[in-house]
Amino acid sequence: MQLESGSVMAPPREIQEVRNAIATYDLFEQWQPHVEKDLLKAYRILMAGLLDEAGAYRHGGVGVKGFSPAP
Repeated sequence: MQLESGSVMAPPREIQEVRNAIATYDLFEQWQPHVEKDLLKAYRILMAGLLDEAGAYRHGGVGVKGFSPAP
């Protein structure tokens, strides 16, 4: 990824996450947080190229692996 200050070395998935976040934040002021359609649209942009069903409610369970709570 090329930035004004130089290149960024990162895995492609992490670069996609940053691009998606920037695109989402750019549209932030257009959305109303209490409108379901706007929330799903923001989610679709944020997760584009990262999830198969980005922008839709999940149809199954989700687990967290490798998580160990603080002592």
